[in-house]
Amino acid sequence: MSKKMKANITCSKCRNSQDFYLYRTLWIEVPENRDLVLSDKVNYFKCNSCGYEERLQFPFLCTNSEKKYAVWFEPYHDAQIDIDRELYKKHSGENSYFARAPRIKDWDEFKKMILELEKSKSEGDVNVSEGASLAFQDFIDEIKGSVISGASARALNPIPILTSILFLFIPMVDFLTDGDIDLDEGYFTLLRMIVFGTFGYLAWFYFQARKKIFLFKMQNEIVVWALAFGAMLFNPFIQVHFEEEAWILIDLLSILLISLCVKDCPVIYRFLNRAIKSIK
Repeated sequence: MSKKMKANITCSKCRNSQDFYLYRTLWIEVPENRDLVLSDKVNYFKCNSCGYEERLQFPFLCTNSEKKYAVWFEPYHDAQIDIDRELYKKHSGENSYFARAPRIKDWDEFKKMILELEKSKSEGDVNVSEGASLAFQDFIDEIKGSVISGASARALNPIPILTSILFLFIPMVDFLTDGDIDLDEGYFTLLRMIVFGTFGYLAWFYFQARKKIFLFKMQNEIVVWALAFGAMLFNPFIQVHFEEEAWILIDLLSILLISLCVKDCPVIYRFLNRAIKSIK
C-alpha cells in the first residue's frame, strides 16, 4: 500500500513551518509512484513561503507486489523499521519479502537496488498464502490510517462501509440459521444507527463530489436519492417497520448498494485488487 504520514516541516532556508505529508510506504508497481522515486521527487518538499524545494531525508518503504520485493530507504536509523520487520515476520513469515526487505542508507544505492530487484524478481517468487497475508496486513494498516485521517472529500472512508456491511450481514446469517445468533432489540437499534449514518455519509459524499457510482455509472442525482432513501429506511428516530423476510431483502439490497461504492474507497479497492492478484 501507499501510506502517508502528516508532519510539520520547517523550511531549511527561511524557517517557515508548514504541514506536509510524507510517504512512509510507496507502491512502486504503480508507474507514477515508481517515477516519483527514480526522478527524486518522492517526499519532495516545497516551501509555501519562499518557494525553496528539497527532497526530505525521511525513511520509507518501497514495495512491488507484482514482482514481490520490498526495499527500505533508511538515511538514518529508524527504530520503527525494526518493529515493522518483526510484525512482518509474525504475520507473513520470516522468509516473506517484506520481512527480508534490505535497508539502504544512500539514495543512489537505494534506487540502484530497486532497478536490480526489478530485473531479478519474477511474479512467482511468493506463494498464495503469503501474498494474501501481506495484502491483509496492508489493509489493516490502511484501516488504522483511516481512523486517524478521518473523512475526505475525494475518497470514501472504509470504516463506515465495512461496519455497515458487517452489521447487515449478521441478521441474514441469523435468519438462515433459524435464530441461532439470537439478536435482541438493542442490536437492531445499533444497526439502524450505523447504517443510517453510513447512507447519510455516502449520500453527502456523492452529492458534494458530483461523482457517478461505480459499475452502473448512474447519474449523480439518482445515486444521492437512492442513498438518501436507504437512510430513511434505517433512520432510528421515526422507525419504519416490515416483516422479517422483507428486512432480509432490504439488508441484502443495502449491502449491494453500499458495495457498489467500493471503487471510490481506495483502501478497500486496493486490498481487493491485491488479494485477487495474490491468488492468480
